[in-house]
Amino acid sequence: MRNIFKKIVKIKLSIIILFFLIISLLTTSYFYFSLPHDENTVKLEAVLASLSAGIFVAVIQFLLSWQSYRAHEKITTLGVKEILLTRDDRQFYENYLKGASKEIDMMGTTGQRFLNDFADQEGNASKGARILLDILKRGVKVRILMPKKKYLSAEDQNKAEIANRQLIELEKEFIGFEYRYYDHLPAHGMFRVDCENIVGPIFPNGTSKNTPAIHLENNSPYGNKYHEYFNLEWEKADINL
Repeated sequence: MRNIFKKIVKIKLSIIILFFLIISLLTTSYFYFSLPHDENTVKLEAVLASLSAGIFVAVIQFLLSWQSYRAHEKITTLGVKEILLTRDDRQFYENYLKGASKEIDMMGTTGQRFLNDFADQEGNASKGARILLDILKRGVKVRILMPKKKYLSAEDQNKAEIANRQLIELEKEFIGFEYRYYDHLPAHGMFRVDCENIVGPIFPNGTSKNTPAIHLENNSPYGNKYHEYFNLEWEKADINL
C-alpha cells in the first residue's frame, strides 16, 4: 500500500510541475505579445523573451526526464535494486548474509563454494567464514536446493559429493537447516535473504560465479516468481544426491 501511495504521489507531483511550467510559458508568452513593443518596453521585452525561452527549454528537459522516469519506473516496479556483473564478490555476499533475521533460501549448482565461504567449521576459521554457522545459531532457517549429481559435470560431481558431506553434518547440528536435491538440469540460481533476492541463470558447462545476476526485492512481481519457483522445486525434491 505504501509503495502504491509513493507511486501516485510521484506521478501527481510530476504532472503538477509540468502543468506549472506550461502555464508559466503561456503566461510569459501572452504578456510578451501583448506589449506595445515600443522604446518604453524594450527592457521588459528582453526580460519576457529570455524568461519564455528559459521556460520553454525547461519544459523540453522535463519531458525528456519524464520519459527516463517512466523507463526507470518499469524497472523499479519489478523490484530491481541493482544489476550484479558477477557473483564472485565474496564480501558483498558476506554483508548480504549479515542482514538475515528469518530465513535464507539458496539454489545453486553444488553448494560447495557457498559452504566453503560461509560455513567453515574449522577451529581457525575467520568470523566471516563462519557467518552462516552464527546465523543458524540465531535460529534463522536455511534451505539449500541443488540438482542431483547425475546432471553435473565430472568436476562438479566431486564438488557436490564434498558439499553433501558438509550438508549432512550441518543438518545434524542445526534444527533450522535443511537441504534437498531436485531431479533435472539446473537452470536458475537464487540466493534469498529475508525479503531480498539475488537471481540469475545457470548455463550448462558454465561457471555461475562469472555470470551476471539481478538483486531485487522478494515481494516484487519478479522476485515473487522466483520465490514461488523455489518452493515448488523444494516440494518435489529429496535428500538423495
